[in-house]
Amino acid sequence: MKKIATIFVFLLLLAAGSYAQDKRPNLTFSNIDQVGAYVSDHFSIDEKIMDTLCLFTSVFVKFNVSEKGKISNLGFTIGTPAFITNALKKAIESTNGHWKIDKSEKRLTTTTYILPVVLYYGLGCKEGTGGIDVNITPERRAREYVKLNNTALNSSYAVQNILDFDTGRANWLRCLILPPISFSANRG
Repeated sequence: MKKIATIFVFLLLLAAGSYAQDKRPNLTFSNIDQVGAYVSDHFSIDEKIMDTLCLFTSVFVKFNVSEKGKISNLGFTIGTPAFITNALKKAIESTNGHWKIDKSEKRLTTTTYILPVVLYYGLGCKEGTGGIDVNITPERRAREYVKLNNTALNSSYAVQNILDFDTGRANWLRCLILPPISFSANRG
């Protein structure tokens, strides 16, 4: 009898866990801003890679949603490092199955989406974060500002290349720009 009760409790907990996982709302036009939350929850970079990065940039992710509620025509601004592209691809595709496509939401499948992603990983810079610190040498300060300026230029180039995707260059694009999301790692 005790074994049956234990099995029953286990199955009840398993069912409750499955219910909690499926509780996330479907994506519709009224809550399209939640795409960022899905992506944030599923974006992951290996910590060994993260610890070596000196990166401050923006990536623009372009995608469509098929009539089956799956991500299609996924593209990333040119120059995006492969490990970032792979992590973002996995995170964006985590929305598959969460798009509510019915007659009232048909416009979800006729829209191109742009998701701006800001990335700041300074652990690999080794010179600090570029902040004002009065107790450093002028040489170190100069190195910090050079690194900070170079990473800021990368971000600027990403904005200039907003129509240059790894899937090809667009002369123009009718799209819906989603709220930006950002990822960073600065352990001090």
